[in-house]
Amino acid sequence: MKINVSQLLNEAIGSIREYAVDEELESGNSRIAGSMKLMRTDKGVLVSAKMSTDTQSTCSRCLKEFGQRIDVAFEEEAFHSNDEPSGEQPEAPAIDDKRILDLTEALEQYLYLAVPVKPVCREDCQGICSRCGADLNETACVCDHEARGSPWAEMLKMAVSDRPDSRVN
Repeated sequence: MKINVSQLLNEAIGSIREYAVDEELESGNSRIAGSMKLMRTDKGVLVSAKMSTDTQSTCSRCLKEFGQRIDVAFEEEAFHSNDEPSGEQPEAPAIDDKRILDLTEALEQYLYLAVPVKPVCREDCQGICSRCGADLNETACVCDHEARGSPWAEMLKMAVSDRPDSRVN
């Protein structure tokens, strides 16, 4: 996502430009939409953005593909790329010599961080049976889930026998 900020950089500090965003991501897989506010600072441009995109994810419980909305909100200050004293690339978004602000990398990073670690297709997803692989959302599993041959089997029996409702007086 590249924006020409030459007019904004010629304006007074504190000048603001607001933009509606609706464009395809450079990866070409989906669109991003939202709003962005650019404010002229003494050293560059402060970017405040709220955006969202739809993406395909795999449910961490039932392993089915589903569509998911990803929302991001961020603020970054962009500086001129030639203002770096060491000559290294800046970590923040940069404004190049042609006064083009490139937000592509920052936007991709914020979107990547907004993706849930364990996405679920719905909150009540039952997942799959660990023994037979049946989708528990579609069918009931008939597997015997009693812990046999497990080193924890005896401890599970003790835990059940220690319950107040399992004692007979």
